[in-house]
Amino acid sequence: MQLKWESFYYNLKRDFKLFIFVWLYLNLLRVISLIMMKSYAGDINLNDILLTIYYGARISLKTAGILMLFTFIFVTLVGWLINKHLDKLRLGLSAVFLFILNFLFVAKYFYYREFHTNFNEMVFNAVNDDVKALFYTMIEQYHLLECIIIIILFTAIVVYILKKYLAWQWIKKSFKFEKSLVFKISAIVFTLVFALFVRFGASFSYAKSIH
Repeated sequence: MQLKWESFYYNLKRDFKLFIFVWLYLNLLRVISLIMMKSYAGDINLNDILLTIYYGARISLKTAGILMLFTFIFVTLVGWLINKHLDKLRLGLSAVFLFILNFLFVAKYFYYREFHTNFNEMVFNAVNDDVKALFYTMIEQYHLLECIIIIILFTAIVVYILKKYLAWQWIKKSFKFEKSLVFKISAIVFTLVFALFVRFGASFSYAKSIH
């Protein structure tokens, strides 16, 4: 039973480290997006920018939480059942997630330049258009293939950094109290409370949640 706890605790710590990495990465992309889109900003002040970053950071808690939920279920819980660390599986899921984030970041840039708005219901209207013509337009006008290659290469760099980050131990020494029943219960309760905090975007109720 002790070995299973050590496996669970090992994976749980890396889930939290992954969450922090993805959350910070999302906020970095948001700042880059604000810089790239400054010509579309219009008449705004510093307070508007800070509010954008603040509310965006709260929303990003939910986005990063989605990946953590997947790794918790398919890596941490599975690793607890079979008593394995499954680091490669966590990294693989993270790589797919980061590729999607980077792809959407680039797609949103071109979409905003064209329609001056974020993704909306117009995206779904594309299925009613000539898909073949739309595909060729994306290749010829928006350089889809070149963008995908660049996104893959950039994602590979980010995943490499993530791999090094996850392997880095904040505190190398292990403590005896980490194996105590009180600590185990506290770790599980903290995880549940943290999940609730993330679910409501830095809040603990739907009334104060950010949507």
